[in-house]
Amino acid sequence: MDARTYQRGARTGCAGVACHRGLRYTNFHSTALCSPTRAALITGRNHHSTGFGVISEQATGYPGYNSILTQDKATIGKVLKDNGYRTSWFGKNHNTPSFESSQIGPFDRWPTGMGFEYFYGFMGGDTNQWEPANLARNTTYIYPFVGNPGYNLTTAMAEEAIAYMNQVNTLIIYISGDNGSSAEGTLNGTPNEVAMFNGIDVPVEAQLKNFYAIWGTDKTYNHMAVPWSWAFDSPFSWTKQVASHFGGVRQGTAISWPKVITDKGGIRHQFHHVIDIVPTILEAARIRSPKVVDGIPQSPIEGVSMAYTFDKANAKAASRHKTQYFEMMADRALYQDGWIASTKVIRPPWVTFGPANLDPASMEWELYDLNKDWTQSENVAARYPPKLKRLQDQFWVEAKKYNVLPLDASVATRLVVPRPSIAAGRNVFTYAGEFTGTPNGVAPSILNASYNFKAEVEVPQGGAEGMIVTQGGRFGGYGFYVLKGKPVFLWNLVDLQRIRWEGAEALSPGKHTLEFDFKYDGLGIATLAFNNLSGIGRSGTGVLKVDGKEVAGQKMDRTLPLILQWDENFDVGADTGTPVNDADYQVPFRFTGKLNKLTLTIDRPKLTPEDEKRLMAAQRNNKTSE
Repeated sequence: MDARTYQRGARTGCAGVACHRGLRYTNFHSTALCSPTRAALITGRNHHSTGFGVISEQATGYPGYNSILTQDKATIGKVLKDNGYRTSWFGKNHNTPSFESSQIGPFDRWPTGMGFEYFYGFMGGDTNQWEPANLARNTTYIYPFVGNPGYNLTTAMAEEAIAYMNQVNTLIIYISGDNGSSAEGTLNGTPNEVAMFNGIDVPVEAQLKNFYAIWGTDKTYNHMAVPWSWAFDSPFSWTKQVASHFGGVRQGTAISWPKVITDKGGIRHQFHHVIDIVPTILEAARIRSPKVVDGIPQSPIEGVSMAYTFDKANAKAASRHKTQYFEMMADRALYQDGWIASTKVIRPPWVTFGPANLDPASMEWELYDLNKDWTQSENVAARYPPKLKRLQDQFWVEAKKYNVLPLDASVATRLVVPRPSIAAGRNVFTYAGEFTGTPNGVAPSILNASYNFKAEVEVPQGGAEGMIVTQGGRFGGYGFYVLKGKPVFLWNLVDLQRIRWEGAEALSPGKHTLEFDFKYDGLGIATLAFNNLSGIGRSGTGVLKVDGKEVAGQKMDRTLPLILQWDENFDVGADTGTPVNDADYQVPFRFTGKLNKLTLTIDRPKLTPEDEKRLMAAQRNNKTSE
């Protein structure tokens, strides 16, 4: 075993049947991020070609970034199904646009709509292993953890997949991850990843004091510190989100096909990319890439089949994948025939509020000769300026060809920009009775805005309690509920602080109007038009009322600026995920009274001409000081 194989094995922990009975690949690559890699994996096209330049929660209106997988790029599931194969999808699905993820669809970009006959997995970026509120079977959200304290998602998905696979699929392709090890836990690590994505760093002292005893249980959303992530990506530099360096994109891979691959345990060093998997499967199945699917002309497959490497005689053959671009949030590279030109990393992945819209001309480039330096340790840009220039120029050719442009370095701002949704453009929402399971991507957002919840309820004799409305859960969100007869509104600020409004007296039997009114002090996402983040996550004052009378009021010094817990839902009349406060209740916490009507009114801040002038002046001053 040579050094390359040893190091890759150390990173991937590859020890299964595929590794010992098949081939091991040391030079296989992803896109540096999950959804983009999966889009490329299932289509055989580059991630920007499929609209997945970034994850769907960061989608923008440009074709390479809109998270809309169009019908001219049929998935491998669709192609195999049309050719008589059984197809299924188990585990994570982060490739349905967030604005199409509701329980009413549309379902044409859910796994079953993309050609996979059976789906058991979760929608979105990640989920709770014990209480997965975004778990679906086919197109129905399910909650198997309710009343089942022993439930574990990893075990359940494995059992479902094994049972299905025992019936059919002899070619096994194992890819260790869809990006490099994640550095999203910050330099100190975090007990709650939702905090990191809101730009909040939890000091080590607070971690040890408040979370050490429960670390790794369902009560934490923990993430390792950057040094651990960097170590897991060794001997390469950098991590997930970084497309320019192999720590972000190099994935250990093994392929097993006992009837065809006789070089069991063999090693292959040819350069390949995740877009090569679809053409490999098609060649193995002797299926030509279709020109038309369901009457729609298909765009060309952009990957190269790896099947030539199955033959032991080709163990040292030259790679057939000659050129490949890489790009993620403006960090980029161009590989060609054993050389790679890479931009120097400007924004570390653990910095959410990084610079936006960097001047491409200002980016510093590095050059590596991978035939001599496969870990990108020696930058030879100064030694070979013409080579670097050719690769830089080629990057722009590839970028234009595959919808990479315009480049965008932003992270935080893309999380909160408006995008299509059944809630988009609306300020008033009305619900009657229980209505649960609405994902964040299609739910009304009250972040960085003033808002008013008004609930018309009936309390029976003997009192009532239960959830009126909630969004988010244990790791970040809000809840409006009745507890032991008393109205409560609670903001969970990423499990570090809980701001609570509570009435002093229990509600008497009969009809009542419960109201929570919040006045926001900032300018909200309107400031993002100027790439200015100062108007988000600001303070505000909340007032809790019963039948028009104030029963509690206080000011919040800060609010969540970017995102609530993304694997939870917007729920009315019950709670489908985790509690916003475990000390108060456990799910589903259905309201035991009658919820006749709930009205949410949102007042989003708008910039006045004076505000625009002030912000533009502030930006000019910032540029001058820089």
